[in-house]
Amino acid sequence: MPGNRALFDRAMEQSREAARQKQWDEALKQAARALQEFPTDLDARSSIAVALFNTGKYPQALQILEELRAADTTN
Repeated sequence: MPGNRALFDRAMEQSREAARQKQWDEALKQAARALQEFPTDLDARSSIAVALFNTGKYPQALQILEELRAADTTN
């Protein structure tokens, strides 16, 4: 079942704004909220990985980045 695009877009914009302000916990929270709407979205997953990295959660960030790399058929 497709998610709510408006909620997704709003959460991603809030995540990007929080990241610009280096508010990584908020960026992570909003990207996770977006991912609830569209669980396979690559931008949301990438945003989560960046926020995890910037909050020092390196193993979790690496896991997501490895999953993204594996999903990239051009890589």
